[in-house]
Amino acid sequence: NLDMAKVALEEAKEKILSFSSSETAPFSKFYKASAAYRKAIGPAGEFYKAALMYLSYTPMDALSDEEKYDLATDVAMSAITGEDIYNFGEVLATPILSHLEDTSNQWMCDLVVALHEGSIDKFNTIVDSNRDKYSSYPTLVDGLPGLKKKVVLLALINIAFERNANDRQISFSDIAGRTHIDMDQVEWVIMRAMSLNLVRGSIDQV
Repeated sequence: NLDMAKVALEEAKEKILSFSSSETAPFSKFYKASAAYRKAIGPAGEFYKAALMYLSYTPMDALSDEEKYDLATDVAMSAITGEDIYNFGEVLATPILSHLEDTSNQWMCDLVVALHEGSIDKFNTIVDSNRDKYSSYPTLVDGLPGLKKKVVLLALINIAFERNANDRQISFSDIAGRTHIDMDQVEWVIMRAMSLNLVRGSIDQV
């Protein structure tokens, strides 16, 4: 009963926030339930946030190998498909995605790393070499156009932060070359990144 679950979680959140104890178990249980609720109703970004909070209060050795694998798969999927997720540093700082290594879902972990690096070439290679597995997830198939736009934005972010702090003047041609888009699309990508507060700056060309 998702309606009752929503009410129960809202009530529990009020109580949880009032705790002053350093005991982590109640927080672990709360965020585990929140993640399960968000997995059922979405959106992916909210599941991702709840899952990361759950991981911050839950030691890895408290989970079975099956639980680690399932959670790693769900977290990777939400990171990839979440429309508002552009920062992967937090999840990559946890050991959870390592539980996909040497499994049939390792490509998901590799895809998260490719997004984190803003590597369009690596992204395309992973998708192409795992086409059958990728195609088995309707969410990924339907979301591929948006995902391609996402990796372009992440490539732009990486261009900016790979530069020296005193060398942040980036030409349209540099951006077009790195992101594999036409020059006339560069301005739109920059404007989109600015609107999402992913980068700050100004455009000095007509």
